[in-house]
Amino acid sequence: MTNVRRQSKGLNTDQVKELDYGWRHAAIIGRPLNLMISTRPIDVDELALVERCQLFAAVRNKLGVYARLRGFEPTFVWSREVNPDGTGEHMHVLMHVPSKYRAEFEQTVLGWLPGAAEIDVIRANQKTRFTWNGRRLSAVGYISKQMTPQAWYRRGLLRKPGGAVLGKTGGITKNLDRRAREAFRGSWPAFGGSSWMPPSRLLAENQHGAGIGASPELEGLGNQARMQGGGLR
Repeated sequence: MTNVRRQSKGLNTDQVKELDYGWRHAAIIGRPLNLMISTRPIDVDELALVERCQLFAAVRNKLGVYARLRGFEPTFVWSREVNPDGTGEHMHVLMHVPSKYRAEFEQTVLGWLPGAAEIDVIRANQKTRFTWNGRRLSAVGYISKQMTPQAWYRRGLLRKPGGAVLGKTGGITKNLDRRAREAFRGSWPAFGGSSWMPPSRLLAENQHGAGIGASPELEGLGNQARMQGGGLR
């Protein structure tokens, strides 16, 4: 059967939920998504739509290979965005990278695409803040901003309309998907057992132990979102 890729204008409701669930689960299992990698190829507008799919898939594959070669499990969520006129397609990835590899990771990733600002790496965190009018601001909310109107409705997130993307507009690694989350929940000891810990407490301890604090870079993105009504790249 021919592999037919479909175009879509933004993340649908299920995809937005899956990105959010995966982001939260990463912290619960002790792998907080502490870096955001943004890929914006300079010549992306000259590439055919299928070539764009292949390029971004290759970057995600490289991220997985990097993790496995250094002995930690690939753990990330990602989304693709594009301007309403179809130009400027780019990809955001929120990934867990152990602190001892962060400097090397950044140097390695920046070498994958040689052009200036084609790949950017900044710190991320697992925090959620609220604007004066009740909008939720978080790293996963930022990469989910190009969602459909139906996915955005009454969700309390910022939204930026975009153009059509060929193929998947977002995804998560297998250790964060629904099957992995259900298996993790099934492995908990009986409620009240000596080693049982509520997810909220586990998340808090993981955040404290991982040194997850406010990220100045993402704080800046959140401020820009409020000023521009979600008009971010």
